[in-house]
Amino acid sequence: MRGSTACVSMIDQSDVLATSIFAIEGADRPGEMERLRKALKGLPGVRGIEINYLLDTAKVRYDPSKLSLARIKAAMK
Repeated sequence: MRGSTACVSMIDQSDVLATSIFAIEGADRPGEMERLRKALKGLPGVRGIEINYLLDTAKVRYDPSKLSLARIKAAMK
């Protein structure tokens, strides 16, 4: 997987979590989405992952004090 081509981030002040949505490239290969899910789930601070197979996006909810956007992008490569 080459990483994301687009990203949207929002901060939820109620629980100090951030949500970022990434476009996914190369998700058509068998097992790639599961590999991506496992890679993201293993990162410290990840609180939720939603993979949208129709839109080829990954929505990641995370604690920005424990995890940077750059680290999430690196895990998606």
